[in-house]
Amino acid sequence: MPVRPLAEPRPVTNRARSHRCARLGGPWPGSDPWRRVGAMNGSAAAAALCVVAGFAGSVQVAVMARLGDRVGVVEALAFATVVSAALATLILLALRGSLDGFAASARQPPWLWLGALMSLLIVFTITLAGARIGTAATIGIIIAGQLVMAALIDRFGLLGADRIGLGWARLTGLALLAAGAALSLRST
Repeated sequence: MPVRPLAEPRPVTNRARSHRCARLGGPWPGSDPWRRVGAMNGSAAAAALCVVAGFAGSVQVAVMARLGDRVGVVEALAFATVVSAALATLILLALRGSLDGFAASARQPPWLWLGALMSLLIVFTITLAGARIGTAATIGIIIAGQLVMAALIDRFGLLGADRIGLGWARLTGLALLAAGAALSLRST
């Protein structure tokens, strides 16, 4: 009996996709273990990676602030971007053996390229702000902004995200975070 592709009238959530794939007896279509963090206890691995990325983000603010002081903010931004692109290309080649993934990304709708623009904005901002207001204040304000935007993305299902309600607990958490970010700007 031939297998027909599943018709999906609306975007499929990760949960629905994993249930569908479990019924079909295989991984997500077009996926492999390196593309899915869920290959080895996904939630724990993702949480651990988030902690490591959090540490890396703070180190990045401190290092980029010093580099920006020494060579200039725009020069530090350009240098970090070139080094990041070179390393990402090497990782792509090492894991995939080709640059096909890069070409596939370039063929996607331009709005999906916003990640690159946002990355430039973040690195520019931490390079400029880290030296002026300190690492903790820079990270605190960025995290506050990220959580507010993330709540809006979840609430309204922006950029292809699933809609997630915004209850009082989340609103209270965002307000407390905003207060914490404001307090981090105060001189000691």
